[in-house]
Amino acid sequence: MSKLIGIYGGPVAHDGGAVYVKDGQIQSIIQEERPRRVKVADDPDASPLLSLSRIQKEFNLDLNEIDYFCTATPMGITPEFWVQFGIPKEKIYITNHHNAHCYGAYYTSGFNEKTLVVSYDAGGISKSMGYTSTFGRTFLAENNKINLVNSWPMGTSTSIPCMYAMITRWLGWRINKDEGKVTGLAGYGEYNKDIYESFEKLCWYSKEEKRFLPAHHAESATGINIVLDYLTRTQVLKDMSDEKSRADLAYNMQLFLENRMVEYFNHLHELYPDYKKIVLSGGVFANVKLNQKLNELDWVDETYVYPAMSDAGLALGATLKKTVELGEWKTKRFDNLFYGSKYEQTDIDIMVDTINSDTTRNIKKVKYDDKLVAEHLNEGCIIGWFKGRFEFGPRALGARSILVRPTDAKTHQKLNKRLRRNEVMPFAPIVIGEKANDIFVTNNKSHYTAEFMTMCYDTRKE
Repeated sequence: MSKLIGIYGGPVAHDGGAVYVKDGQIQSIIQEERPRRVKVADDPDASPLLSLSRIQKEFNLDLNEIDYFCTATPMGITPEFWVQFGIPKEKIYITNHHNAHCYGAYYTSGFNEKTLVVSYDAGGISKSMGYTSTFGRTFLAENNKINLVNSWPMGTSTSIPCMYAMITRWLGWRINKDEGKVTGLAGYGEYNKDIYESFEKLCWYSKEEKRFLPAHHAESATGINIVLDYLTRTQVLKDMSDEKSRADLAYNMQLFLENRMVEYFNHLHELYPDYKKIVLSGGVFANVKLNQKLNELDWVDETYVYPAMSDAGLALGATLKKTVELGEWKTKRFDNLFYGSKYEQTDIDIMVDTINSDTTRNIKKVKYDDKLVAEHLNEGCIIGWFKGRFEFGPRALGARSILVRPTDAKTHQKLNKRLRRNEVMPFAPIVIGEKANDIFVTNNKSHYTAEFMTMCYDTRKE
């Protein structure tokens, strides 16, 4: 059996972090932004220095005893990083960006049936010899085996996620941080023929080539320059301070994304009609409304979205790929995602005492009582919930969460104001699993992935 470290991050990469897998079991996953306490968007080029150091310290690791150090393209990890940790070249294992996305996703899905595995994002750039730069890949998987059947090369195909990112910027928000705000804002808009058709002219799906093609087969792989030029030259976007214009732009971008992706998946179904489970990874699948549309396709039996669908999942994906090659891993489901940093009671006591040393603030320590917590919630209090290890991925899943009473209509506005969040940002409810289909229209489908807050469902009218 083997010891493997997964790492990702550094210049030209983002969402860095480190992973430790021992004897075919995940021991730890730490995203670099957590120990740095700086969000990815504010420190995109961070190398996984603190995350790897924390793993090394917690498990008392001698890095000389690690069998493989796994990473993915683009290679943001600098030679200085390898030297600093004393990592020899012969132990470095590199895999393609979208291979890492797809292996991480499929091998945590638990699907042994015929499965479509799809990754798509703003681009996995590779400057390493022998590794291609792509926007996405599609694999067929069954019985723990996975085979590539389609790839979207940069330069001859278009990234709709890049278009989505550009709309995010046009709306005054930040790329790689605020795309979710566009999804939220879309709920307030409506169809606009001029806006939607402008997107259609920029990008369309070719069944013959099985990819999204840019206007005039332009070399601009991302399509960003085309989007900018067309929307400004034709004045489709007139006044971005107007609330309706903003909402309509978001609505039509979201609709275009959903329609094009549904088109691609339906074509995959035509080509591979026996493959009725789908596995999704890559930044675009952080979009829960898109995931809902794909999950609602009548031929889809079940959907699984890799919980760390962004590049934060690449360190684990690269590591699992090597672990599979070593024969030490078969596709299986996560029991939970609590793989991050942990804190002892002494750490918490020191923090409380430090805060209490400021005479303007005071934290009262009481013995935990779940009934008392329930009473506070019922009274309308806001509860900061801290328990065990950090979650893996972007969602707060009960280890670092904010709990509130959902029956108060003012809760949404109150929380967003306290957290300085945009008013269109939603909150996810916590529902007992056995009651999920009573409250939401789930058709008893894809509950596993919904546990990780990667799926959207409509609520029932009653």
